Amino acid sequence: MPKMGNRTETNLRFTESQFSSQWYKRLPYDEEKAPFWVTSELGRGGRGEYAIRQTFESMLGTLHALPVDEAHRKGVRLPRDLRAYGRSFLIDPEFGDGIYWYTIVDADAVLVSMELSMRERAVHRGYSIELVGFGSYEFDMPSYFVDGLRPRHPALIGYRWGRQSYQQVICEDHRFKSCSVSLRPCALPRYARLLGVGVPVLVDAMGMLDGSHELPELSRVLEELSGARPSATVAPAYYRAKVVEALTQLVDGCARLREGWEGLASKERDLCSLVERLMRSNVAGDLSTRALAQALHVGEGQLIEAFKRVHGHTPQEHVRSWRMATAARLLREDVRSVREIARLVGYSNQGAFTDAFKARMGVTPSAYRSARLRPQSALRQRHPL
Repeated sequence: MPKMGNRTETNLRFTESQFSSQWYKRLPYDEEKAPFWVTSELGRGGRGEYAIRQTFESMLGTLHALPVDEAHRKGVRLPRDLRAYGRSFLIDPEFGDGIYWYTIVDADAVLVSMELSMRERAVHRGYSIELVGFGSYEFDMPSYFVDGLRPRHPALIGYRWGRQSYQQVICEDHRFKSCSVSLRPCALPRYARLLGVGVPVLVDAMGMLDGSHELPELSRVLEELSGARPSATVAPAYYRAKVVEALTQLVDGCARLREGWEGLASKERDLCSLVERLMRSNVAGDLSTRALAQALHVGEGQLIEAFKRVHGHTPQEHVRSWRMATAARLLREDVRSVREIARLVGYSNQGAFTDAFKARMGVTPSAYRSARLRPQSALRQRHPL
């Protein structure tokens, strides 16, 4: 990957660490056991579609996704709005519902659009080549990137994949919808030149997308990509232009975010930092807006306005996110009961905690813990891993 500034590297490391949740984790990487398309020049950054196809299609078998022609032979009803260009896969109706589509642009950029759900839990262990990207993720999918992100809420998230081995768990009845753009490192200089920026600016913008920011114009482009059905004749030019448009809106939107952040009064940033310190040190305590404002000797309205300007949401939304993320970690790592964990994160009523957890994570605390502890041997899988 081209040399990047310290700030960009920091954001990339942050984004890569964010891309780790109860459903996704990196596995120990063994160069000798990795497939050749990861270890060869194809996987080390060289232009070429084969390594990209292997990265994206390796999981589709685990998801029981069928190429359109095979699905048609099996009698699966084909959607009326199938794309005339790229590669489309239908989930075998025996195991789930939905469609997965992707296309490769100029051998080093990938567009993906999907909407699917599974009727049974699936576990995939695979490999990936190095990619950086971003996308719009909806329903249950945002929390697969970052623990605690609100489910069923469109989120803009940037990510980085290294040459690595990983495990991805797809839970039954979870619904995925996304539209994303992924780039191989060798593509970054070309697109940066087209945009008139440096490579660090481009990658730094992807690193800023952590699910909490709204960039309406970028969301619009991704939505258009998700719904577009250009003819096979014009599709290559259309998708090439859309990649550039998405990157343009990404860089422009993040520049505006940065300008807004830098324009905030340091007092507002300091105020939010103090609240976060109180929140993290006393997650079970009284973290109402009134209590926080009194502790910091400011007005409630002033505190709410500062949080909206700095974080884009209220102090209570911030508190709920932190409490649910803490609860998720305790459910994964601690043997205490759900009732005890509810108390540890500030809920005296277990029912209220269960409702709050399910609203944020999409499942009850008990179901969440059970999914984490369920033996791998008990999983029903068509293809052994």
